[in-house]
Parts: sequence; structure tokens; C-alpha cells
Amino acid sequence: MTVRNANEQAFAVGTVSVAVVRSFIDFAVINGANHRALLELAGLIEKDLEIDDDRLPLELFESVVRISKALTRTASLPILFASNADFSEVSIAGLIANSSRTMLDALVQLNRYSRLAFDTPVAGKHPLSFERTEVADWIVERRALPNPFPELTEITFTYLITGPRRFLPEPHVIEVQVTHDEPEHRNAYDEVWNCPVHFNAPVNAIRLPKWVADQALNLQPSYAFGILTHHADQLLEQMNNCDSFAAELQTMILASLHTGEVSIDWVANQLKTSRQSIYRKLKSEKTTFRELHDGLRKQLALRYLRAGKVSAAEVAFLLGYAEPSPFFRAFKRWTGRGPRAFMQECKHSL
Repeated sequence: MTVRNANEQAFAVGTVSVAVVRSFIDFAVINGANHRALLELAGLIEKDLEIDDDRLPLELFESVVRISKALTRTASLPILFASNADFSEVSIAGLIANSSRTMLDALVQLNRYSRLAFDTPVAGKHPLSFERTEVADWIVERRALPNPFPELTEITFTYLITGPRRFLPEPHVIEVQVTHDEPEHRNAYDEVWNCPVHFNAPVNAIRLPKWVADQALNLQPSYAFGILTHHADQLLEQMNNCDSFAAELQTMILASLHTGEVSIDWVANQLKTSRQSIYRKLKSEKTTFRELHDGLRKQLALRYLRAGKVSAAEVAFLLGYAEPSPFFRAFKRWTGRGPRAFMQECKHSL
């Protein structure tokens, strides 16, 4: 395949840095995956993985993760991957966090720069929020629609849980809540996270004792902070310059797609603008609202069906269809076969 970098928006719902994808592939190979087979099954070539700061679609990384789990026969591979490497080893965002003054400062920097590693749609301003109560503090993941790709939550939370253990004086996690179902590899959660874990929770969140926020870090020399943030700001600027109106709309649609209310009139009302203004902006980016809406539904349908956690009829409702039959027709138009046939192919492809 050809690398889709940051200025090629297409219909990618989020992107991942090449450095992260390559690191995961290398870890999978160490754990028994055949390198050539993994790349071929994921639709990658070596050239796609050459430049650390290039971007690849989040959907492609999801495929890499699922294929790697199958080839290594290790369902807990994402947790093992993140527990065996500090986040600073795969992203400049991790280095900046380690250069922060306190743990709370590190979280602020992760919110600012983590999209350099994982740029995913979020339900709010930041991918992580820090929420304080009288008895405990919470780190809450704000990724939109996390359940179709729970492995990304596994990776993110494993970094947040295991990374600080290298320097904190005592255990710092009281409990973890995740929105997805309890998986077959539940024992890996217990062994690596080493704390109570609650599945099917309302939010993805980590509960911390009150002392953690003010715990000193400064794991890197203080002058390194300025050098690293300068480079990271340049990378963010490049990504921001490549953002488009279509990408902004895509994030908005994603959060409400399941309601079935998404339409051009709904978007115009949300943005407090006219239909004509939306049509003009999308036309300047050589797309239409229908193409954007349809493309997003297609990509999410493929993701849900590959995961195999919900039925084809349930996918229809998750995508905002009033009944399954219009979704079945749309899926056949997109792929040339019905959703149930596609699910069977996915089960037997590896």
C-alpha cells in the first residue's frame, strides 16, 4: 500500500504514527509472528514504515494488532507490548511527559502531544481528562467509540499504569474501569495491571490516590523539555495545517452516528451555519456530505464486523440505520457481498 500521510484525509477516522506501528510489528515478530506474512495480511510494504513521523490510518493499525494477535496466538499481545516498553520509547510525547515537573504536569503534556502517537476522535477537548474527588483522582479516557477497538485502551492504560511504576515510591492505581466486555485474556489484566478491573463500565478510567498528582518527575534534564516541546510543536503544526473541514465534520458525525439523527440539516444546526455553506466548504475539499457520511459508515461497518463482537443487524443500528435491510444493501454496494458473508470470511482469513 501507499502511506496515507496527514494531508490525505480520505475517510480515515484517526491516524497513528509510523513509529508506533513499526514498534508493534517488531514486538509481534519477537513473539512469533512472521514479518512478511504480517505485512502482507495488513496490506503494508517496508517503505510504509521508514519514516517515524509519517502517519498511517488508525484502521490499519487496528488490522495490524488483530493480525498480530492471530499470528502469535496471544490475545494479550497489546498489553504485553505496552508493558515491555516505556511510552517514551515510541513517541516524543512520552519523552515530554517524562520531562515534566509533576505527574499532573505530565498528564497536561500528554493531552497536548499524545496525538503525535495516536490521533483519534475524542468526545471532548482532550483525549484524557483529570477529574478530582474528595477521596481519589481519576484519569478518564475520552476517545469516541472505544469499544470497537478495545486494544487501543489496553495499550493506553498499560502505558499509564506500568510506566510510572519505574519511578513512583509505591503502587499508584486503586482500580481501573473499562467500557468493553471482559475478554478471554482477563488474567493478563490482573497480572500486568495488578489492581481491581471492572468491565462494562460507563467510562474508561483509572482511579489514583490523592498523592500521585503532585509526585515529582523530572526524569529528563530540564533543558530537554524545551528542546522536545519545540520539535513536537512543529510536528503538531504540520498536522494542524493538514486538518480539514471534512475531518472536523467526520469527528462530529462519529459521536452521534448511532442516533440516526445525522443529516446535512443536523450538521448545519450544530455548526450554526447554512446547508449551502457546508456544501461549499466540502466542495472545495473535493467531497460531499453524502460521500463523507457514507464513507464513515462503511469504515465503521468494516471495523465492527471484523471485530465479530456484534451481529450484522446490531451493526446496522450502531450506524444509525432504522432497520437492517438498508444497511445490508449499502454494505453489498460497498464490498460486493453481504455483511454476514464478510464476517465469515474474516473468521477464516487467518
